[in-house]
Amino acid sequence: GNLTLMRIPGLGGTGAAGSLVRADMAALFSAVYILRGYIGVRADIKRCILSPAFAAILCAAVARLCYDRLFRAFSGGGARIILLISVITGGIIYIFSLYLLNIMPKRGKFQKKFKKIGKRG
Repeated sequence: GNLTLMRIPGLGGTGAAGSLVRADMAALFSAVYILRGYIGVRADIKRCILSPAFAAILCAAVARLCYDRLFRAFSGGGARIILLISVITGGIIYIFSLYLLNIMPKRGKFQKKFKKIGKRG
């Protein structure tokens, strides 16, 4: 569906991106459903899908807001630097929000896992 939507002038790249997201979401949900049938364990949709999706939306919003504010403040000068700063800021917000949503393990959990891995080797 992506190439078909690219040729429609009103949709273009946005239509192709939307089509790709819908196709990937369908693949994800069907894979989760099939995997559940094989292993017999229900996936925690909130923890596995919704929380990272919320963090990604928050990341994109902050990066866009940062880019717009910096672009206006510097009158478009240094657009590449502004873009770099915005991407880094969005990434920091993404990691921080994953940490706050308890998706990323706390530091103590990392240390315990690394100690177990070190004892095996």
